Amino acid sequence: MQQTLNNEHNLKIYQIYNRKDFIILGVIFSLFLALFILSFFSPGIAIISYLFFFGIFGYLFVFFFKRANEKLSLCLYLIEISPGVYEFREVYHTKDYVNGFDKNYLWTYKNKLVPIFDITNEDQFKIFTPYEKPIPIIKSINIARAKEQSSARRLFSPKKIKPVQVFQMLFFWLPGGALFLVFMY
Repeated sequence: MQQTLNNEHNLKIYQIYNRKDFIILGVIFSLFLALFILSFFSPGIAIISYLFFFGIFGYLFVFFFKRANEKLSLCLYLIEISPGVYEFREVYHTKDYVNGFDKNYLWTYKNKLVPIFDITNEDQFKIFTPYEKPIPIIKSINIARAKEQSSARRLFSPKKIKPVQVFQMLFFWLPGGALFLVFMY
């Protein structure tokens, strides 16, 4: 199963873009070629030609992620790399494939609902359930520790500022500010 956890959607890069993107890309590329040829006659046009050249790469870069986000969806797979060592693999599937899953597979990941599959047992997908640990036995000492809040009261009680501390701060800030103004002007 670990060998098939790459590029599950089987889409090529050119299949992610739509026809409108190819038309816009062709227009930008043809303008680049025309301006590149004209730059031999007028060096000022070379700058505009380079801008169109970088515009091609910017368009490809930005719209690739936009179109890929429209067609693909992220899935996380929990796999066991070695005994006791687990890893999440990010795999992209088509949205049609992901929409058919049961809602029990969905978890929030980076503020999106993402299906998470537990494939530590390579025979079948399992629903990812990280909270299957038994509830611990609560003892009276744990309750006593939870009720002890004196350290929190000491930590969050505000200190009273003494007038001596205010004059100490003024003693350091006024000469420092005066030196700053002298050296700045």
